[in-house]
Amino acid sequence: MIISSLIEYLNDGILFINFICHLTIFIGGFYVALHSRVMPTWAITGLWYIGISSFLALLTIMFEWFNGPAFDFSYTSLGRVTDTFLHLNIAIMVFMMFFHTMYKDFKNMKNRHSETNIENKI
Repeated sequence: MIISSLIEYLNDGILFINFICHLTIFIGGFYVALHSRVMPTWAITGLWYIGISSFLALLTIMFEWFNGPAFDFSYTSLGRVTDTFLHLNIAIMVFMMFFHTMYKDFKNMKNRHSETNIENKI
């Protein structure tokens, strides 16, 4: 009984929760992409795509609030598409960060190996 009422309460507020989350992602990604001077260009571009994805999801939520769930561009109709677009962009961004970190680690491992050879020769 308690669990079902909790699930019903969350289902009633899930649109507002998603709106706040997507708004935070959009504003945060937009701000960091504009003002970051230490991030590489590929990371800033990824943040732009993540922000655009969240903005599209925001639009579908607002369409649902103003026109109802039966509207063609509502979150009920397009929510999976916009959320999948966002998840895809996040996954690509994380993969690129992972690949970049692995590249830097291997490059530094090679440099460490060559430094120890120089020390052994001296």
